[in-house]
Amino acid sequence: FDSAPTTGATTLNMKGTFIIEYVKEGNKELRSNLTMPGNNYQSINQNEMGEIRISGTGSATVGEVEYNVYSIEGPYPINSLEVANDDTEEYKKLGLGLDSNQFVFKKEPEGIEVNIIFADVEQQEIPFDISFGIGM
Repeated sequence: FDSAPTTGATTLNMKGTFIIEYVKEGNKELRSNLTMPGNNYQSINQNEMGEIRISGTGSATVGEVEYNVYSIEGPYPINSLEVANDDTEEYKKLGLGLDSNQFVFKKEPEGIEVNIIFADVEQQEIPFDISFGIGM
C-alpha cells in the first residue's frame, strides 16, 4: 500500500495483479558444459534456459581427503542433477548429505558437463479490483 485511509474514510479500494508461479507436469532438460567458479565465489553461465549459477558452498575433510561442495541454481527449480566425473557418490557413501542442487569434487575442474532436469514452471497473472467498507 502506498498510503493509509484518511480520517472518516468508509471504503477501501484495492486494484492490482497477483502473480502466481506453479509447477506444471513435465520437465525441462538441459545438457550443457558449464564453467566452474575457480578462485571466484561463483560462476555465471548463460544458455538457452537462462542464467545458471555455480557457487562453492563449503567443504568437508575426511581423513586427508577434502571434498568441495558446490551448488547450482537456475531459472527453475531443479528436480535432478547429474555431473559427469564428479565425486558426489563417494561423498554420499560417507553418510554425508546433499541437496538436490548440490554436487562434489575433490579437485575442482575448470568446467563440468551437466544434465539438469528442471521443473516446468508456469506463471499466471490474476487481476483484482475490490472495494470494501471500513470504519464504523
